[in-house]
Amino acid sequence: MKKCLRYSVFVLGIIFAILGICLKSYSFALLCTVACFLNNTIYCLENIKNRIFLLMFHIMIFVFLLGRPIIEMSRKLDWWKEYVKEFGKDSLFFAINALTISLIAMFIGALLAERHKKETMQNIIDDKNTEYIEKFRYNLQVISAVIFYFSMVAFLGLEIEKLVYMNGRDYVEYYSSFVSHAPYIVHLVAGFMKYSLCIFLGTFPEKKKCYLPLTLYLISGVPGLIIGVRNPIMLNAVFIFLYFFIRDALLDKDKWLGKLEKMAIGIGTPAALLFMGAYSSIRVGNSNIPDGIGKLFVSFFYGQGVSFKVLNIGYSCMDILPNRLEKNYTFGGFIDYVNHGAIAQKFFSAEALDSGNSVKNAMLSNNLSHSLAYVSKGDEYITGHGWGSSYLLETFIDFGYWGIAIYSFLLAYILIKGMKIIGKNSLTATIFLFILTQIFFVPRAEATGFLDFTIQIGFWLAIVICYLLAGLCCKKYEFVKT
Repeated sequence: MKKCLRYSVFVLGIIFAILGICLKSYSFALLCTVACFLNNTIYCLENIKNRIFLLMFHIMIFVFLLGRPIIEMSRKLDWWKEYVKEFGKDSLFFAINALTISLIAMFIGALLAERHKKETMQNIIDDKNTEYIEKFRYNLQVISAVIFYFSMVAFLGLEIEKLVYMNGRDYVEYYSSFVSHAPYIVHLVAGFMKYSLCIFLGTFPEKKKCYLPLTLYLISGVPGLIIGVRNPIMLNAVFIFLYFFIRDALLDKDKWLGKLEKMAIGIGTPAALLFMGAYSSIRVGNSNIPDGIGKLFVSFFYGQGVSFKVLNIGYSCMDILPNRLEKNYTFGGFIDYVNHGAIAQKFFSAEALDSGNSVKNAMLSNNLSHSLAYVSKGDEYITGHGWGSSYLLETFIDFGYWGIAIYSFLLAYILIKGMKIIGKNSLTATIFLFILTQIFFVPRAEATGFLDFTIQIGFWLAIVICYLLAGLCCKKYEFVKT
């Protein structure tokens, strides 16, 4: 039944595409995009156990990129006129075409990922090795949990520092003027928080052992929400849901998604959407909060969907981005870390980038969000305002439509393989779990920002410390037995 529905949607998409091209209609072009989105979503629902990560990514595409134009089109037939008037025809066609190409490429990537199955040899492990592996896993679990609790205290301390600073200030001042004065050691320890959490969860602890760490992780996003930064708590909640889903899908001995959890999801999700719908008005001191449940839902999706507008802005500003030919935005995080990171500063006297919005970041950084806001907002950017970015915009500016297609293909391939990667061993589980904490923000953020941690010293230091201590504890255990 689902396949028949998907095939019907696919055919409709082709019809809409033909009509869009022949009539040069923005509405039919957008309907083609919607058909591609529905095709992919139905495909994910056909086997949600293995396609949950791809499904969640599509939900984020709808929230950040697709929901807004759909709402506008449902309100009036000439919804496209404002975009054309402000940014031009080419910009709007780019935004729609980029989304369509990405969705098609992701569908192809998902299909090939599921067809590409390798036969793996079963490792024969003797009882002694099994005993050692279980002891190592237990030690790794305990050590990473201890580090997590210590690092969470440091992290919450830094969040409280932000709250104290922001008392009586507008939320945009956080981006333009906040500078932490906490000792370096506090920042170092706090930096281990997410890493140690993912190491802990990668050992697949019992359900009851996960409640406190995951609750603290969710709470860690509350100070940001109070300040006016809503994304951390949203991403934290998504990660927690996915972890419960992963453990349930892997047929763990505990029932991870029971009646209580499903009830919490069923009640909490719409409640959170309603709150976020009102939050956009609350954080800027606007008393005109939409009245009615329906209007609050629409307000949420319309407000979050500003990234569709960002695609138009980015396309129209491509030629005036500062030092454009010297930059690569797709791999901006990697390049900035190499050129301006701690190692480059210490050994090569490199110039450090600023922590907030500044002319220096706009001119030197390979982060598109700084450059784009600088050329499109001017002085407002310096005072803390910005647009964010998008994987569609960054890959297009650097590599054209082929860049969007290849990136989307690889992204879907990885997301489909995710469940197998997590089930392979604790290290690969840790790496992929950390990716899940950030990858779903890609529709309105850096294209490869979710991979920046792989070159961060802090991540590998956390891995080495936890694994080394776990191994030493095992050695001690073996010596005592002997």
